[in-house]
Formats: sequence, C-alpha cells, structure tokens
Amino acid sequence: MLFKQKLRFIIPIYIVLSIIIFLMFFADRFRITYKYNSDNDTYILEKVYGEKEKIEVVDKYKNKIVDEIGIRAFYRKDKLKEVTFENISNVKKIDKLAFAYCAKLSKIDLSYVEQIDRNAFEWTNLKEVNLDNIKFIGASAFLDTPIEEIHLGDNLKSIGSMAFTHTKFEEITIPSNCKYIYEDAFYKSSIKTINIYNINNLDDDSIDYIYSLEDVEIKIL
Repeated sequence: MLFKQKLRFIIPIYIVLSIIIFLMFFADRFRITYKYNSDNDTYILEKVYGEKEKIEVVDKYKNKIVDEIGIRAFYRKDKLKEVTFENISNVKKIDKLAFAYCAKLSKIDLSYVEQIDRNAFEWTNLKEVNLDNIKFIGASAFLDTPIEEIHLGDNLKSIGSMAFTHTKFEEITIPSNCKYIYEDAFYKSSIKTINIYNINNLDDDSIDYIYSLEDVEIKIL
C-alpha cells in the first residue's frame, strides 16, 4: 500500500523531469519541418528550430518541390544573417511574418518570389531588394526594414498598405501592370521620387494616394 502511494508521487515527478531534460537538450536543436500542400502537390517549409547564421532552403523534400516559406517559419531568428536556396527558382511565396524580427538578416535572393504576405520581412536588415517576378506585396511586408535600393518587376499587381513604412530608398519605379497602391504604402519612408510607367492602369484611390504624398515628385514615364 505504501509503495503504491509513493509510486503515485514518483511518476508525475519522473514525467516532469523527463520534459525538462528534453527541453534542455533537444528543443533548441537545429532542425526544419515541412508541411505537405495538397493543392500544389508541393511542400511548405513550415518551421525552423534552433539558430544558425546561414540557412539553405532545400530544393525538394520527399522528392517534391519546396515552393513556399510558411507562416512564422523563421520568426525571430536572432542569429540569422543569410538565407540561400538550393534551387532559387522554386520558392514562389513567402507567408506572413515568415522572417519578421530577424534583425540581422541582410541577404536573401527574392528575385523569383511572386507573393510576399503581410509583415513577412518586418524589422529585418535588408538593404537591397530585387523583386523581378513579384505580383503581390502584402501590407507592412517590409515595415521598419532599412532598404536602400529596390527593383520591382513588370508582373507587379499591388502594393499593400504600409508595405514600405520606414524604409530608406529615395526612388522607386512602379511598373505598368500595377493596379493598386494602397494607402500609407510609403508611410514615413524616405521616398522622394516615384516613377510610374502607366498611371492609367492604377485605380482612382491609388492615384489619389500617390498625389497626396508631400514632398514627393511623381514622374510619368
């Protein structure tokens, strides 16, 4: 009887100690998890655990293409400085908050990415951004990121609200296919010149917003 009573206390203590040991030795071990996307028959890079200064995104997982960086996948990776891709043309989408608060992240090639969701690169350290194939830039996508140079490709359709808040570039060119530039897209940024290839393609609200910007020169190309 006494043994059973002791056992009742010992088992919970053992379980708690086991969890503590697991967390101490394994929780922060570097690893990457993936989630299957049945819509595209591809995999999403779901979550990065642990810290590294440089991380490579693999071309395939279980013989299927990795084409998306998931929600909060790299969120608050304090040591992360660079992200590379085994096959740079695979990744088409960066989900919301994917790299947010990676304060040291200064190097990642986004030239094949088509969609960047809201707050994806908030509070990173990117200085140059090349978005050759981008279609959609979400709200606050680059909020508080010190971008000094940016290039937008001809496929761009929309720029979300506060997408470039507190950025450092002084000039940007809006390609001819862009239809929406949402209010406060350049809020408290360093923008001085906006070049627009086809202002007639922009909706009325976007045009009103562009011309409401103070101390910004609008050039129609």
